[in-house]
Amino acid sequence: MNNLDILFKKEIQLGKMAISDYIKAALYRTNETIFERLDFENDSAFLEPLLIAYLSSGGPSYTTLEQILCAYFTEKQGCFEVISDADGTVYVPQVGYFYTEYSNQKLLLECDGETYQLKNISYGFLPCLTVLDGKIEIYRHKNPLLNSFYQANGNRQILDIEVTQTTHRHIQSVDRALEILKIHLPNLCKEITSTNRTLSVFFNPQVNCFANIGATGCAFLSTIPTNGTIFFLEELIHQCSHNTFNIMLFNRSNYFKIDVEQTQLGNVIGLQSEERSIFSAFHGLYTVAKRYEAFFELYKADIFLGIQKHEFLGRFTDLKKRFRTGLELLYLDDVYTNRGKEIYQLLDTLCADYIKKIEHLEGVFDLSNQPSEFSYFHFSQINPFEKFMAKSGI
Repeated sequence: MNNLDILFKKEIQLGKMAISDYIKAALYRTNETIFERLDFENDSAFLEPLLIAYLSSGGPSYTTLEQILCAYFTEKQGCFEVISDADGTVYVPQVGYFYTEYSNQKLLLECDGETYQLKNISYGFLPCLTVLDGKIEIYRHKNPLLNSFYQANGNRQILDIEVTQTTHRHIQSVDRALEILKIHLPNLCKEITSTNRTLSVFFNPQVNCFANIGATGCAFLSTIPTNGTIFFLEELIHQCSHNTFNIMLFNRSNYFKIDVEQTQLGNVIGLQSEERSIFSAFHGLYTVAKRYEAFFELYKADIFLGIQKHEFLGRFTDLKKRFRTGLELLYLDDVYTNRGKEIYQLLDTLCADYIKKIEHLEGVFDLSNQPSEFSYFHFSQINPFEKFMAKSGI
């Protein structure tokens, strides 16, 4: 059977085109002048995550469309209005960060066709931080356009997060995780770079990793100081696949007969404790399938040693609890179109097949103390690394 990235490649591409067309129309309605300065055929401009965030936020006043899009203009020479953030930083996508002493101020950015500089003030500058040969950018700092997306687990309260030091601490682990994908899972890596443009690596344990359709193309990775390459490997597959699936399913009517975003799964299956929408649960199935598929290939390749292998196997075996958590109780013909049902059945079968392939790992580890999101700290408390090292054949 072909991998999911091959099976869904055409639908993902069609979804990208559909989102791009949607953003083009939204931008045209918002600011026709800015729209006319872009190359209509350059979907890269219209899939800029901060443009999507700007439009989905209703065009906030603390940034400008010129600031977001000037590097994409067909005629780059000119002066553009930009706005610094609370720390005095001006971030321009595709260009970098201008550091000033002026917080929340309107400033002028000038471009001579190649070089960008702020007019009439002194400033420092750093270029965009990129990984994977420049294909993915990691934000160096918080961005006000994204602040509303960092919401507390459970109650959706908007919380403050830390980015600058967290990114500096983890950049090497992120880079190594992406290199593993590039070498061992090249098709998945291409899919990720096709549907994900930026990463926000941040610290606040009250906010889980996530992706949000309002900032499509950005994956948000919540981390703690002790997390390393294996954590980022899983969460890159997990959150980037959410972005991929959002893009693929953009035209909802192709896949669903009902409004799956507004229909709570628990209400349909008679389980009050289940608060996810059907759409959210469907996303969960897809990202579990993607991780099973990727982790099995890495398991066969046997590329991890020591503590990394210990954590990898813990995360691999912990996936099972995320499978068949309610979607299997739905009457499929009431929810899905024929294509939607095909996709659901394919994902369900794929996960079941991988569970059988690794049934020899069943019971090897004690996962009874795991919170909802896998914790290597909790895992190693009742599955000591020393005990693991004494075992063989796994």
